[in-house]
Amino acid sequence: MKKTLGMVVEDFLAKNKRKQYTAHEIAEGIMKVETEFCARKMQKTGKTEKILLFQLMSEIAGQYPKLLAFNIGRTEFKPFKYFYKVRAKKFGRYVNRTPAKPAAKPAAKKAVAKATVKKAVAKKAVRKAAKK
Repeated sequence: MKKTLGMVVEDFLAKNKRKQYTAHEIAEGIMKVETEFCARKMQKTGKTEKILLFQLMSEIAGQYPKLLAFNIGRTEFKPFKYFYKVRAKKFGRYVNRTPAKPAAKPAAKKAVAKATVKKAVAKKAVRKAAKK
């Protein structure tokens, strides 16, 4: 099976769990580890190693939305650092995700529901008065 960039990046980051890397560091690591992938890419495009390094960097940064399917996360602020999302078996979700919003309290829910009902009743009364 032909390896894609997403597969190669996922393999690299999976071997180095709990560490964060910039796109440049990932590209350098791929150049060292995945020689067949890089040789095929150089042969296909006719580029040198230095140019291939910069191409890999830009592809990793540019294809981030596609890399989400490969369990790869990214920090929020620049310089962006990429990491492998470790799945917590106990909770069935990713460990590196932001926490969920806390649920609203039942008393607050009731107050909001009452306010919406009052608004609806008031609107109906205004409409009836406008028709007369």
